[in-house]
Amino acid sequence: MEISLTGKTAVLIGGSKGLGFGMAEGVARAGANVVIVSRHQDQLDEAAAKLRDKTSNENITGIAADITSIENINTLVEKVCERYGQIDILFNGAGVNRRLPKKKAYILSSECRKKRKKTRTRYTIQR
Repeated sequence: MEISLTGKTAVLIGGSKGLGFGMAEGVARAGANVVIVSRHQDQLDEAAAKLRDKTSNENITGIAADITSIENINTLVEKVCERYGQIDILFNGAGVNRRLPKKKAYILSSECRKKRKKTRTRYTIQR
């Protein structure tokens, strides 16, 4: 079965490596305008060039953005819409791995357990 995404715009967060890169390749082969997103422009430029070579799709763009920042997300959306008009497909494959030091994580966990015992509710640690 062949799928055509010609005229559609796909934004792939985490699209410069791994699963995101594979997804970007698939939608590029299907004819979509492809925007890959990560925090590092140099990696995006390299990945976009590889995708263009592999798929013969010239409508592949890399935009650097930190998706933990609402300002960066808004700028990303503005840039995509300015270039392609709209976003039709969104894939979030960002691999975020930010760990707290063990001591700090233990203190937060301990505080949450104390609060939970008092109120009988669950708490989620937010950074």
